[in-house]
Parts: sequence; C-alpha cells; structure tokens
Amino acid sequence: MTDKIGKIINEKYIIEEFFGRDGVHEVYQCTQKIADGIERQLAIKLLHDWGAVKEPERKRRIEEIKTIAKIGAHPFIISICDFGVDSEFGPWRVMELAMGAMDKIIEEDPVNPAVVRNIMTSMLQALTMVHEYEKPIIHNNIKPRSILQLTPDTWALGNFNLAACSGDEGTLGEVTTKYSSPEILDIDFGEVGVSSDLYSLGFCLYELALGKKLFQQTFPSIYGGGSE
Repeated sequence: MTDKIGKIINEKYIIEEFFGRDGVHEVYQCTQKIADGIERQLAIKLLHDWGAVKEPERKRRIEEIKTIAKIGAHPFIISICDFGVDSEFGPWRVMELAMGAMDKIIEEDPVNPAVVRNIMTSMLQALTMVHEYEKPIIHNNIKPRSILQLTPDTWALGNFNLAACSGDEGTLGEVTTKYSSPEILDIDFGEVGVSSDLYSLGFCLYELALGKKLFQQTFPSIYGGGSE
C-alpha cells in the first residue's frame, strides 16, 4: 500500500495516508493543492493492483467510473469531486472526506432509535434520487461501511464501486454477501433492481437497531459470514 504514498494523481492530488481496503479498491487521504497556501483534504480511491488487471476487466472498471459520474449532487450522497483514468494507477475518483462509517457505531446493544431514524431517512432520500433516474442506478453493495458520517448528525451514502444502471451486469464476486438481497446472490430469485438496495439498507439498519448480540441470535447462520 505504501508504494502509492507521495504519488501525485492528475497533477494536483498528493496521496498522503492509507485508510484501508474496500474490496479490490484502496482508499487514501490526499491533499489537493489549489493555489499557493490553499489546499484541501479529500479522499481518493484507487484499484489495488491496476497493473495486474486484464481486458475486458479494465473496460468494465472504466465503465464503473462512467456510471458513478452520472450521479448528481445530493446532500446525502458522498460528493465525487473529480475522477479519471491514470496511466499507472487506472481509474480513480476523488471524494469528500468522511469522519467514519456506520460500522463504527454498531454496538453490542441497540443504539438510540433516533440515530437509526436519522440514518434511515438520509439513506432513503439518497436512494430515491439514484433510483428515479430514467435508467435507475442500483448501488448493489450497501453495507455499514457504505454509510459514511460527514458530521455528528449527517450521514451520506458512498462506495458506489459496484453501482450499475438497471439491467446492466453486476459484479457478484465483490459484493458483501451478509447484506445482499437474494437476487444479487442468485439470479433464480429474480432481477436485481431498486428493491435490492432497499433490502440491503434495511438489513444494515436492523443490525444497528438490534445491536450485535441480538442480531447474532436472530441470524446465527450468517453473522460474520460475509466480508464487511
């Protein structure tokens, strides 16, 4: 991971700190140099090993960036500030910097219902926008780490890595099975659509509302069974 520290993307984003892996992606903090003495802290997401990615996988990864670029500004969706394809690191996107993700506030015991209600309301508003496009955009991988905290009371949906327009092919190998709807995991259950995202969101919020202990008792066969 450290081989990217200090690298400059698009001649203005300096990669500074590794945050962690998100599937096949790596997330870093970066600094954008705007002018002398003026800069801002952002997050940048890159593929783990672009050099090892073969065709047609490279084309699909670039299509992912094009899908994400269609998402308009929304107060409850992580803003994409810039994006492109680097000759060395492949597709990249620069996003606003979040404080953390929902997985950090899932406790052993239930949380305050007001917190669950606040997150639910924000996420439903975010999904309403992307689902109401002429060709709906399906997130495909909503999980606690996709629900990001911007301020103590503001949450936004991020991690649109696997997003696809309705009817397009998804990426089963990278989904978090623990929160995935049945049709995402097996086409025999039906077509993936907007309801798939609502299922995943509901499952995430149910875990937050119940707390880890009760959630594990309710779903013992799947708890801890999928990557997060």
